[in-house]
Amino acid sequence: MKAQFEFKIVDLWVGAFLKRSDNILHIWVCFIPCIPLHVQIMSRSIKGNE
Repeated sequence: MKAQFEFKIVDLWVGAFLKRSDNILHIWVCFIPCIPLHVQIMSRSIKGNE
């Protein structure tokens, strides 16, 4: 898991957003406009070995 604050002028919103890509779950939580907390959770399972 990795978490970091980002500064993005286009993120002028308050709330949460989820996005899944391959084996990583991206979560953005924005309490203050333009400064979202970006959390990345990596899946331990590998496709094909389930």
